[in-house]
Amino acid sequence: MLCLFRGESYRLKRNKSFYICMASMAAFILMMYGMLLLVDSISIGSMENGSGGVVVSGEMLEAGESIWNSVGMMDVLGQVFSGNGFSLILAIFVSIFVVREYSCGTVKNIVGKGYSRTVIFFTRILTVNLAALLLMAAGLCVTLLCGLIFMGKGAFSGIFWQNLAGYVLAQALLSIALATVLTAISEAVRNLAAGISIGIAASVFFGLFLNGLDLLLAKTGFTISRYWLVSRSSTCPVE
Repeated sequence: MLCLFRGESYRLKRNKSFYICMASMAAFILMMYGMLLLVDSISIGSMENGSGGVVVSGEMLEAGESIWNSVGMMDVLGQVFSGNGFSLILAIFVSIFVVREYSCGTVKNIVGKGYSRTVIFFTRILTVNLAALLLMAAGLCVTLLCGLIFMGKGAFSGIFWQNLAGYVLAQALLSIALATVLTAISEAVRNLAAGISIGIAASVFFGLFLNGLDLLLAKTGFTISRYWLVSRSSTCPVE
């Protein structure tokens, strides 16, 4: 199994889609900081309200304060990993990485070498989990670096590092669980288009479906959406 994991890790290292998804994660974070900079410019009066399609509320305009006074580093991290952006990128990567082995016939070659499908499946789960953690680490590094540039060293003061450690650990566990579910879906579908579609639906739209069920079950007091991984990630406390 160790040799098989090394082979899967090497395939991950040579996988272009992995680096594209990593670059997409960085672009998503940079776009988020760009929006915050735009809001900051409007709130302090450097730009006209409504520029770039962004409208700032009256209270913030009247205060005339920088948005960085009210937005902390943990708040930005919460937006990066608690929304649908990270789960969407992860779903697309997992679908491409897993299904491609079937389309290229790699699985048949591995089975022909004497490995059971169970061992292959668990090895692939380990590899995908590793990729999920690397994607998360890349997003974390970009977020912290941009935070240092735009917020300064003051954003990392106090109990920030303690909050960061707990938050990253919780999100890492949720990301591993989500990556495992997405791997199982891709293994069952074995079709690239269907795998990506179902993965996107599971990471983005399934939560909306569960929210609808919450409304139907409102009288019972049971909230089914709180048990979905993406929903748990979005409600993960940052402090």
